[in-house]
Amino acid sequence: MTRRERGATLVELLVSVALLGLAMGVVAALTIPVLASFEAEPAAADAQQRARSAIHAILDDVQRAGSGFLLATEDAPGLALPAVLPDAVSTGAWTVQPRAGVLSAWHAPRGAAHGVVRQPILPGDVVVPLVRPPLCSAVIPTCGFAPGDEIVIYLPHGRLTVATVQQVVAPLDLVLTAPLLEAWPAGAVVSAIASHTYELRADPLTGLSQIVRRLGSGPATPVVDFVRRFDVEWVVGDGAPYVHLAPDGSEEHATAAPGPPPSGVMAHPAWPAGENCAFFRDTGGAAHWRGAAGGVAPAPAPPAMFADGPWCPSPDALLRWDADLARVAEVRVVVAVAVAAAALRPPVGLGLARRPGARLVPDLVVETTARAGRRSGGA
Repeated sequence: MTRRERGATLVELLVSVALLGLAMGVVAALTIPVLASFEAEPAAADAQQRARSAIHAILDDVQRAGSGFLLATEDAPGLALPAVLPDAVSTGAWTVQPRAGVLSAWHAPRGAAHGVVRQPILPGDVVVPLVRPPLCSAVIPTCGFAPGDEIVIYLPHGRLTVATVQQVVAPLDLVLTAPLLEAWPAGAVVSAIASHTYELRADPLTGLSQIVRRLGSGPATPVVDFVRRFDVEWVVGDGAPYVHLAPDGSEEHATAAPGPPPSGVMAHPAWPAGENCAFFRDTGGAAHWRGAAGGVAPAPAPPAMFADGPWCPSPDALLRWDADLARVAEVRVVVAVAVAAAALRPPVGLGLARRPGARLVPDLVVETTARAGRRSGGA
């Protein structure tokens, strides 16, 4: 057998295998980033779409907050009453308290039903009798109210309650799902509302959180998954609210919160005549804001500002809220969303073991500021 007819030696085979492995390693080094980008880019685009969808839903509700209340333009939510809240909207007895990562907004939808109480209501009653509006057609016996509607009953000077309609009976009586806890006089205004509450909820399936939304007192449904952060910052208007005066010196309305009653008129037993939860009068009869003076420009409000009073309609009301809530002019929202694939998320603390070659996708952080409802010129 000649030398040419012999096979490769072991050394030659080993060298060949080493060279082949080196070549394949170079190819893999060039290919893995390309493959990783094919996985990372769609994941990043998905996170962006989810974050922006959540922000748009929240902004839509904030910008509509307080709108649609046609029967009492100065006493309705958005001006005299709060329309955006740092707490979940609740029926019955309720003290509004600031909660981190919670945002509620309510408005009267386009075409929502409105009415006026036609006779006094006693504590424990489950029927709200309404005056039949003159424009309500005889062929529409419910005048737009429907079972399942959430309604707000309210009066000037900050008094309100939220209830749910069980059924509507003739002539125009709203039967509620639960008895009212307080008496209400004839003339109180009733409006059907849409209230949305957004909050952060832990998701044990992913180890992250969800932003969920609840319509009224209904069940919470997810708006966006894989959330790491949901911050809400409340911005109050510049200066203290005041009572606007007409050219003849008469009082017209308050720039925020419930305006005081005329001098000598008692709005609520908790306050002297001519005063209410938001305004007191000096010795000359001029109305002044009860709370802090405020700064020279809109500024973020610490949560404690919404839990220290002055309380409307009174400190002992079954449903009471801090008058500073009526001063909220803007809401700033920050949402941070991670990608769905755990292997593509940057480690937090010890983190998660990621697949070799995977391209990490940073969390998408979206933030925006919206003017609150009627303070931005809404209806």
